[in-house]
Amino acid sequence: MPLIINDDNLKNGLMALQFAAGNTAPAMREIAAIMADRAEESFDMEQSPEGVPWAELSEVTMKFRRAIGRDTGKKLKVTGQLAASISSQYGDGFAKVGTNKVYAAMQQFGGTTSPRSMIPDKDIPARPFLGSNQNDRNEMADVINKFIVKAFREQ
Repeated sequence: MPLIINDDNLKNGLMALQFAAGNTAPAMREIAAIMADRAEESFDMEQSPEGVPWAELSEVTMKFRRAIGRDTGKKLKVTGQLAASISSQYGDGFAKVGTNKVYAAMQQFGGTTSPRSMIPDKDIPARPFLGSNQNDRNEMADVINKFIVKAFREQ
């Protein structure tokens, strides 16, 4: 489940980088690392990439966790599999961070559980962990600028 960052300034910078350097993979590697770090920090801080604290767990969820002996005190870390599944990919012209866990979208965007789930027909609030904040986007722009300057120096 990748998330797309849609920022015109970054797009313009990437187009300039593509023109100047040709291969953007080295810059994309650094940008993917910035996004992966933000996801990891979201899990550690229990907040969205923008710094909004995640919603508290419902009493139903807490009761369920206690019943199965998995009350970790962390909102999205019962087993740690979701946080551990965050991966990044990059190449010439792209950088992405996401997860292969099917339930990730429910945590990222919120929704209602299936009637056949462990906790059926319950509303789950969004607890976004993928994305970026303005500091991340500034850091990504700095990466792009650094590679543009390097490309022009090498010409």
